[in-house]
This record gives sequence, structure tokens and C-alpha cells, in this order.
Amino acid sequence: MKKLAFIIFLVLSSFVFCAEQPLPKPIKLFDYPTEVKNHQLINYGVVGPGQTFVLKIDPIVRDKNGNFLGQWDKAQATKLPENWSSTPSKLYANPLIVEITPSKDAQDGEYEVEIKLVDETGQEKIGDEFVFWIKVKIDHNVVEANIDPIENVVSASQPARFRIEIKNTGSAKDVFLVQIKGIKEWEMQQYVYVPSKESKVIIYEVVSDSGPTSYTLNLEITSLSSAAISTKKDFNLIIKNNLISDLKAVNKGPLLFPSYPILFYSVIGFLSNLFS
Repeated sequence: MKKLAFIIFLVLSSFVFCAEQPLPKPIKLFDYPTEVKNHQLINYGVVGPGQTFVLKIDPIVRDKNGNFLGQWDKAQATKLPENWSSTPSKLYANPLIVEITPSKDAQDGEYEVEIKLVDETGQEKIGDEFVFWIKVKIDHNVVEANIDPIENVVSASQPARFRIEIKNTGSAKDVFLVQIKGIKEWEMQQYVYVPSKESKVIIYEVVSDSGPTSYTLNLEITSLSSAAISTKKDFNLIIKNNLISDLKAVNKGPLLFPSYPILFYSVIGFLSNLFS
């Protein structure tokens, strides 16, 4: 009899406990289309190895009518893949921001991260904790480069302009080192910040006084988060002669028409000085 009474006591106690500890209401994530339920797995998006991404969580809990029920105090990543790191949110912040950084050497694939929200004092009556998981896809190919034109044909002494677009296709913001190599005196490097899923454009311009000739230039874009995130592309510059460049060449000596009289070269040299 005493054993039966004890079992009944445990059952009634569990009902009382559940009444005092309601199931957590769904939460909202900024930049995420739907509410997130307790113990739900959601797809975050695509990031590159070493790229820090953030979760922005609305700590306010409301009922179906929008009435305030309580507020989560803190959020943190409680389970991470090997060699990943994270920074928990500040206590009582709004929004609760959790930063997560994959390993710089992370291989392409899908990974899961556990996120936990807690009510420090337990006085909000919204549940002791809220747990959900995010699925993150690691992909090295989160930066793209477009060059317009890929081949530029100009006359000598005419500026050659190239439009270079750096596109960040991932879900994490990043800073990229943009380098142009191939001709030493035309080498360039620039740091470019690109928000997630956005593009930035830079203009590269060079001038050559000599022609005809052609050059192949090399564009390299590398993420500061990880050298594993990079892309390369070649583009061409073709220089053609024009009248002024021909005149300047003659002024340095009879390079174009060696069978003409010397007086002719003198006149041509004089005229070229007018354009210098």
C-alpha cells in the first residue's frame, strides 16, 4: 500500500512540475524567415572555413496575441565540431548575439552546432532553457571574381580600365585581399570588405606609352579568414600603336621608316615634341 501511495505521489509531483515549467515558446532569429521551436534543427546557410558567422536571437517571448511573457537572459553554443570556437552572447543583451567560427582547416561538408538559451534566475516562467540546432554547410568556394572586360584593347598612352567585382556568396561577412600581379610596375593590392551575399566593385587602371604589345595580368583574391578561401583569374591587356606613339618613337631614332630622308625624321621629331 505504501508503495502504491509513493508511485501516486511521484505521478502527481510530475504533473505539478510540468505545470510550473511550461514548454518553451518558439523564438525568433533575425534574418531567419520563420519561428524556431524548442529542439528544432534549422539550416543556417553556407560559410567558408575560418569565417565567423553570427546568430542574432530575439530574447523576448510572447504569446499568440503578442503579449509579453518573459525574456531569455543569455545564449551560447554548447556543442561544436572539433576545433571550432564560439563567443556567447552578453547577459541580458537584446538581441542575443552568438558568434561561431569554424576551423580554418574545416573540410567541405555539413556540420551541426547546438545553441542553448537560458533564464538565469528562472523567474520568467518561460522554461529553464531553450535548445535548438543549426546545420552549417562548409564550402571553400564562397568568393567569386568577375572582370570586365576580360581582354582590353587600347592605344598607347590611353588608360585601360578594368571593372573587378568581388562577390561573397556565403552567409558570413569577410575581408578579402585583392592582388594583381604579372607586371611588377603595375602590381596592386587592396583589402576589400564584403558583407554576406553581397558584392563590391573596384576599378583597376593602367597606362602604357609603348606598343604594340600585350600583357597577361593575374588577379588573386584571398580571404583573411582562411587562405583556403581564394580564387584566381587571368585577364589581358593589348596595346596598339597610335599616331602620337609613332611620333615619339621616331623622336628617339628612325625606328618606323628607315628608308626615308633624315630631314623627314627631323620634322617628325619636332612634331612629336608638340604632343609630349
